[in-house]
Amino acid sequence: MTDLQFNIIRKLFWVVSILIFGALLVFLALEDRVPSGIRTIVHENEWSSGIEGWGPAHRITSLSNNQVQINIDPVYLRVFLPRKFQDVDIVLWYKDPSKKIDRMGAQLINGRYDNWQFNLTEFSDLESIGGWQKSYVSLSLENADFTDRAYRFILSAPGLDKQSQKLEIKKIQLTFYREPLSWSKIKKFLHLN
Repeated sequence: MTDLQFNIIRKLFWVVSILIFGALLVFLALEDRVPSGIRTIVHENEWSSGIEGWGPAHRITSLSNNQVQINIDPVYLRVFLPRKFQDVDIVLWYKDPSKKIDRMGAQLINGRYDNWQFNLTEFSDLESIGGWQKSYVSLSLENADFTDRAYRFILSAPGLDKQSQKLEIKKIQLTFYREPLSWSKIKKFLHLN
């Protein structure tokens, strides 16, 4: 191999390396920006990136098949996201023989760590599939607390601890919405208007 061929191969290697690195940076930037404006997270009660599972731990029991039994009301779920969103649609698969589950909400901004406030909204039943109830709730996140890049949600089932029956959760799906990235927003960000 001549010196000329070696120099060409070396330069080609550097160009390809820089292009791969640039593509990786663009991919990571787009993941953080969420250009589509939609981010869906599905939590099936097993470890998953971006979700701090149901808690506090003394209020829940882990069951087989990644299901969770809720023994005492309320329970919380934290979802970590790269940025703030405007709304969230939540679909919950559960068994509730006592019909106690009724509302879910996002923690509101109030400036006090010791005085949590939540915007609770009632569930709408969608359907029953194989003994599991599938319910839906839509929440605004405009006034929701987004501390440490996370939203905290509460699931309310009043009086659950006073009955012998428990609530089982199979899965929760959270679909977050924000305004999609557009050329006008990019121009505004770059001060090109």
